Amino acid sequence: MFGKQPFFKATMAKDGGMEVRIDVDQIESPEHAGIALADFLGHFSNAFAYAGKAESVEDARLRILELFLAELESPTDTAEGEMQE
Repeated sequence: MFGKQPFFKATMAKDGGMEVRIDVDQIESPEHAGIALADFLGHFSNAFAYAGKAESVEDARLRILELFLAELESPTDTAEGEMQE
């Protein structure tokens, strides 16, 4: 499903934006990207709970999902960029 090299990298810019690099050659399909997003949710939930920024892993998961779904319903910005080799 995934390659052995990093396939996703995100960094925060000084202006509050985000720079994202995705190597889609390492991801078999959009469906597999969905699996990765679900895995990211688990990792973020664990991290926020461990750091004390959420009461529990489940609390973090629910809070992340709540805003994730709201953002899908009414985006505050749009992804921009270009493909690079």
